[in-house]
Amino acid sequence: MSFRYITVIPEIEMSGHSGAAIAAYPMLSCFPNQKRDLPDNMISEKSKQELVNGKVKLVQETWGVFTDVYAPTEYTFKFLEDVLDEEETIRNVGN
Repeated sequence: MSFRYITVIPEIEMSGHSGAAIAAYPMLSCFPNQKRDLPDNMISEKSKQELVNGKVKLVQETWGVFTDVYAPTEYTFKFLEDVLDEEETIRNVGN
């Protein structure tokens, strides 16, 4: 999109945003029912309380390599396809 000589380029970085997607939709994970295993020094007090209250997945609050990754299922592929289709739609608005 270009407005006032500014071009906005939407970006979805798959591996970097997978943690947020898995936190929102645990069924995308290879381990949908397994609590997110993060060291205490890598999560906030709020997130610790969410785990105590029964939340299974958390958004990562720091960078790193994590074992909770996308499950290679039809559901996951459809989800990712929908995300990319939406991103393409947003990118093409106004062109």
